[in-house]
Amino acid sequence: MTQSKFYFLIFFISHIFLSANMAKPTVDGTTTSTLFGSKDCTVIKEKIDLKLTKDHSDYIKSYLINYKITYKISSPKKEKLDLVFVGINMMNSENISVNGTTITASKIKKFPENFKDKDGDGLYELKFDQANTYYIPPDDAISFVANLEAGENEIIIEYNGYPEYNVFGILREFKIEYALYPSKFWKSFGPIEVNINMPNDTEIRSVNQGALQDLKNGNYQLKIDKIVLDDLEINFSTKLSILGKILLFIQPIGLTCISFLILAFLHFKWIKNTRKRRPKKFNYSVILGSLLVITLCFFVFIFGHDLILWVINEEHMKQGYILLAVFTYPIFLIIYLMIAWYFDATCKMKLNE
Repeated sequence: MTQSKFYFLIFFISHIFLSANMAKPTVDGTTTSTLFGSKDCTVIKEKIDLKLTKDHSDYIKSYLINYKITYKISSPKKEKLDLVFVGINMMNSENISVNGTTITASKIKKFPENFKDKDGDGLYELKFDQANTYYIPPDDAISFVANLEAGENEIIIEYNGYPEYNVFGILREFKIEYALYPSKFWKSFGPIEVNINMPNDTEIRSVNQGALQDLKNGNYQLKIDKIVLDDLEINFSTKLSILGKILLFIQPIGLTCISFLILAFLHFKWIKNTRKRRPKKFNYSVILGSLLVITLCFFVFIFGHDLILWVINEEHMKQGYILLAVFTYPIFLIIYLMIAWYFDATCKMKLNE
């Protein structure tokens, strides 16, 4: 076997390590939406103010979110308008005002006529054209009646919620989800401005649409001039150091692969040198080195998680790596031992030719 083939096998084992990822279940958070409106009215602008504060009520370092959503709506006439918005996992009652007047909202008991029950299964159909239909349970919707004046009107909705987050993995990432698809119910829908205020030790990792601007000191602004996706997703986490970002990119499996390549290279040199000194005798370095290489790699894999968690100051994350290591250790040891044995046999044949 040529030297290039040996390195290919080494990289193949590394690839097997890389493929052994664990699923990351999440804890659901609050999901809300923009207003389902009327084809007669226009939303001039929507402004969403999100204020995040740390939630110290649980051992998991989560966050509370205060939502304040302001709509500028243009109506062609004075009218009463039935409005609806999705409110899944909201923490408390919402505060709603229309043109400065506080009004009362309620869980929907009966949907408006344009919301049809889908096949009698309790899900209501939100259909605004032939190609786009959405379904929601009535318990997840809030309704109120807005007394609109002819011309420009202001509706303010305020409520509290919490983000979705993962419980498996290394870095705990949080997600704010806000449905934008109801914008298609209006005659037209203007730009959306999202202002986010969060603790200084927190940072936004990604948004799925719009232009995000970091205003520093925990303040961000997101502008969406054109809605291209049905949902807005804002992902954030604890602020990471440069070292934390590097280790998170490499991952424990990357640290393991790097360690494996270095150790395997040193091991093959040891096998070759030992065979030169003992051309016809048993080469103890094959078995001893294989045990050392695989065992050390698995130690790097297991403690690499703890190292990264310590660097990024994360805790209470569930891991499945110990069980993975227990079941895969003998498999990798046997495969690697066979490769090392074949390499030794090849060296022996060359020396005894």
